[in-house]
Amino acid sequence: VLLLDADTLVINNIDDLMGCSILEEKEEYRVAGTLDYYRGKWYHFNTGSALWKPSNTEMNRVYALTKNNTFMKKFQSDQIFTNTVYTDRANRTINNILMDDNIATEEKKKYWGSVADLGWSYNAQTHVEYEKPDFWKKQLEEVKIIHFTQRKGWQCPERHSSGPPPFEGKLPRKYDKCVDVFPDCACKEAYRWYDYLDK
Repeated sequence: VLLLDADTLVINNIDDLMGCSILEEKEEYRVAGTLDYYRGKWYHFNTGSALWKPSNTEMNRVYALTKNNTFMKKFQSDQIFTNTVYTDRANRTINNILMDDNIATEEKKKYWGSVADLGWSYNAQTHVEYEKPDFWKKQLEEVKIIHFTQRKGWQCPERHSSGPPPFEGKLPRKYDKCVDVFPDCACKEAYRWYDYLDK
């Protein structure tokens, strides 16, 4: 089951994802997700785009957790809940290994645990465009699902066919400072939202 947040946009073909083959590789895989860039570190998986392996046994186990009021009081979002149930992306050392382009995918799979790596292209989080601009530019061509994590597409200035004029210089890594110097901060890909809206 593929779950997408309302602030995601599919911009390229995802047929390979819909085949769910990544979850069939190992029995222990429960979900496939993309690491979240959180407060300057790769931490947790972002639930804006997640591929779930249907299982009655697993769903009953997770549902039972929701009946525990003490357990449930800790959570402010589905993402925190999910990353507490599946803790495999709480280890920053392992997360850095998973993001290292110099390590082969087969080697990385040893660290996946119950959370298979969906890959950045299936959950490109737009706050990364100013927090890690070199990474963003390098990955952008392969992106299939954009996740408007900071500003939603509809919150950005309306543009069509291309993004805002490029910013000259280095953008601050904190959103409030970024938007002060560049009003289009976190909006470089918002033109895609407006283009799809017109279709």
